[in-house]
Amino acid sequence: MQLNAYPLELMADFEVAVHTSSFPNSFIVPCLFHLSQSVFRKITDLGFKEKYNKDSEFCLKIRCFSTLSFLVIEDVEEVYEELIDDEEIPAEFIAYYDLNYIGVVRERGARRRKPPRFLIAVWNVNQRILLDLPRTNNTAEEFHSAIKRSAGGEHLNIWKLIKTLKEVEGFVQGKITQVL
Repeated sequence: MQLNAYPLELMADFEVAVHTSSFPNSFIVPCLFHLSQSVFRKITDLGFKEKYNKDSEFCLKIRCFSTLSFLVIEDVEEVYEELIDDEEIPAEFIAYYDLNYIGVVRERGARRRKPPRFLIAVWNVNQRILLDLPRTNNTAEEFHSAIKRSAGGEHLNIWKLIKTLKEVEGFVQGKITQVL
């Protein structure tokens, strides 16, 4: 039996190194939660955390940037242009979003953009929704938390990990039997 060391698809957060080198033959799907988190972090880094927390209208406007991921890919750039047309959106935030998620405009007045660090097709979840695929890595995070709780800590020796994984396997097999 030969194991496939390269899964077809991996879900990760927005780390350029993961997207470029770790699994070159796999399609990297960024986690939607991490997209939203990166938006909030940038707003915080730019000094707008208090405004974000206290001004509900500003907060809603900023949160709209994460919701671009739900649109049909062909509509993302047009809706983005409408969002950044608002004078309340900080220019530094727009520059960040351009560079990372939409693409920087090539020349003044031009509609063409350079490719962003993360292509729209990579972070867009519209098709994942239609195909009923996960948009976040919550299930993996929950599994890891359950393993840590079951094992009684984070730093396990190999034998404790194997014992815990066997217990989890038994639990999962029991659940499968109940369903069948």
